[in-house]
Amino acid sequence: MMRHPNIYIIVYGLILVGLLAAFGTAEVIGPILQYKLDRLYFPYGEEADLYPGHLFLIYKGDSLIYRGLIEHSMIGVSYSYPTGGIFDTVEIGLCRAVIETAEIDTGATITIGISEFPKLYGGDKFPMLFPPDSSAADSTISATNSGNRLVIKKYGNYTEMLIAFETGEIEAFVSYRNYDAPGKRYKAISAPAPYIAVLAPDISRAANDKGLLTTSLYYRYNPKNPEILFDGDGLEPCNCLYPSDSGCDRFYEYDPEKGEVLLTVLDKRPRKLKIAAADPKLLKTAEYFADVLSRDRIKTEIAFGRDDYDMIVMFIPMLSGKSESGMQSALGLIGAGGISDKTSKENIKVIGNYIELGRLANSQSGREYYFHLADRGFKEDFGLFPLYRPSLYFVGQDYLKGGRFDEDGSIDLRPLYLIKPMANQKERQP
Repeated sequence: MMRHPNIYIIVYGLILVGLLAAFGTAEVIGPILQYKLDRLYFPYGEEADLYPGHLFLIYKGDSLIYRGLIEHSMIGVSYSYPTGGIFDTVEIGLCRAVIETAEIDTGATITIGISEFPKLYGGDKFPMLFPPDSSAADSTISATNSGNRLVIKKYGNYTEMLIAFETGEIEAFVSYRNYDAPGKRYKAISAPAPYIAVLAPDISRAANDKGLLTTSLYYRYNPKNPEILFDGDGLEPCNCLYPSDSGCDRFYEYDPEKGEVLLTVLDKRPRKLKIAAADPKLLKTAEYFADVLSRDRIKTEIAFGRDDYDMIVMFIPMLSGKSESGMQSALGLIGAGGISDKTSKENIKVIGNYIELGRLANSQSGREYYFHLADRGFKEDFGLFPLYRPSLYFVGQDYLKGGRFDEDGSIDLRPLYLIKPMANQKERQP
């Protein structure tokens, strides 16, 4: 006797209602991707809020034939624990899976730890996080799209922050360092930071005539040993002051001998200099250049801040959405100590015009053409050089989802949400 289709729909609907009551959460319903090495594979994963420890039911027609647990999940796929050979003789195409998904915890607070971040030239706002962080010690900056309260908690050092993460005090943290903890459940993503480090002279100082001193240092700057330049991972060499689709070659190749010879062109070699690190994270870079200068028998004092220096190492923005921002900051940096000579004033005016023409250009090629001219002017006329771009790491507990970087490398916190994962509960029996 043929089964009436409406009766089948009613029966299946009653089964689903029963499943919802049994799970107490939402679910994904669909086919089985494959059966391989005694495991069932499903075409859903983290994107569907499906994680290890979640219960699934396998139906063949109206009959429940198997209950199991998800062992592993990733984007686009998940698979079960071994099934004990039950599906060796079952036609998978006739089966359907019903898999419970995670419950979103909209009432919880998400706390993000920070221990190290720069002050960009031209203001204290720092585009690492979106929405931007405030200056308060602990600040509630907004709520996520899911309604979770979002708090930024600042720590005195990386170790203190790491302990807070590993003890569950915070849900995530942002750092320059990659986090690697075998056996622990977490997720780490990374992207180039939305800023770069530059070496810049104070052109009002006699020692920086024509930028020869910083140019000499740039010839002797070797980015192939990042561990001696910066306390972080994923450091990338940076050769231009603006984001370029075509990339930029190093302006002057690494040539220590040429750098030493260039010092002989100086009218008067200084006996003492002050090099500033605008951010504590840049101290190692400042020490690198101080060591080079000591070999030139130039006594060098290292200072913090940007109030009094002969040359400075600091961060300036590098934003794809506002590609002129870094060069505008560099322009302000060049003139920070005052400009007295006519040639420097004229060069700054020319560079400023190039930046504005690039900003107004209607095509990417036009923008890059003018930005390249401005970039060249900074290097040739003033000895201001880009050095490197750090990487940012966003590390979250396995039950925190939705973290992402935007195209500039800023971390967008709005999509974050918390789940109540089965993996954090005691081992469940299917």
